[in-house]
Amino acid sequence: MRTYRKQTDVLTELREFVIAKRTEGVSRLDGERALAAQFAAGRPTIGKALQQLEKDGLIHRSRSGATILPFRQKYRYAYAAQVHCINDTFYFPAYKDLWMELQKTAAEAGIRIDLLPYDPDYPETQQEFLEKLDSFDLVFFSLFFNSTFLPEVLRGRKCRAVLLNELDECDDFPLYALDNFETGAMAARILLERGYRRPALSAPGINTASLDFRQRVNGFAEVMEKAGCRFQLLSSYMDLGIEEINLMQRCIMRLPRLGFDSVFFLDDHWVMLCDPLIEAGMVPEFGILAFDGNMIARTHNPPIDTLSHGTLPLVRKVQEIIFAEEAGFFRYDPSFRFRIAPDYFPGKTLRTRQNA
Repeated sequence: MRTYRKQTDVLTELREFVIAKRTEGVSRLDGERALAAQFAAGRPTIGKALQQLEKDGLIHRSRSGATILPFRQKYRYAYAAQVHCINDTFYFPAYKDLWMELQKTAAEAGIRIDLLPYDPDYPETQQEFLEKLDSFDLVFFSLFFNSTFLPEVLRGRKCRAVLLNELDECDDFPLYALDNFETGAMAARILLERGYRRPALSAPGINTASLDFRQRVNGFAEVMEKAGCRFQLLSSYMDLGIEEINLMQRCIMRLPRLGFDSVFFLDDHWVMLCDPLIEAGMVPEFGILAFDGNMIARTHNPPIDTLSHGTLPLVRKVQEIIFAEEAGFFRYDPSFRFRIAPDYFPGKTLRTRQNA
């Protein structure tokens, strides 16, 4: 028996498909017969959907086929990030990378998106930041702040916010961010696949109190507990300085003697403290894996096995939002949560699977 799909469902999927193809720089669509096969719909249904997309200004149809119309921007967009106002450097390298990639791909697609810097160390610059907010329609925030900051800042303003990082108890805005729970779970799976069964976790204590770090720990714990493996979280609550560095290095150097066979750094800030283990030839029998938040681990010599932000998928998602907004089909839903799996970059600090 033939199954007939709803016209509205086909229209929605085809609209998303056209927006995605325009994001990729594709200028033409396949014929109705091919689209009907691709979307499991009848040709009349596809024809009606294409007719609606033409009315919406997304495509132009002629005898030779359907052409995806070029993008013409109507609204203003900004990328808000924490930037030191003295030397114009980003607080977090991962969000600089995100901005650089977003700026490049946006330009290629004909989109203008502005950088909106904010420096929390200089409260006197907040007024200038607020005044600039008023000139944008949609702002993508990669700022780290408390859950009350953004609702207070945006109260009474026309611009809407999309979060690019998770905040504690902040459900007022849609979220498109790294899946921190999956980051921890992936780290655990990688270690288990390489034969490590007794890992340690390491991070500065000030970070382990944040939502993203707690999510990483929870993801790691779930996988390890299902595998029947024990692990331990190690952190320091001392003020940053030479004493804390010495304390953490002594702790890491003792891990093999205490029966640990690997360490996962929730933040790569401390990875250089493993250098004595590497120099002593204990790595990769003692494995090192890190979340590469500051791009320290990947540039280490030798390169450390790392997990990192899924920058390109997030950039593509931001572009999709902008195209959908321009076409009038972006549904601004504060409860929406879209999390992106991390990228894995092999290094030289874990055993190969063959030798696990």
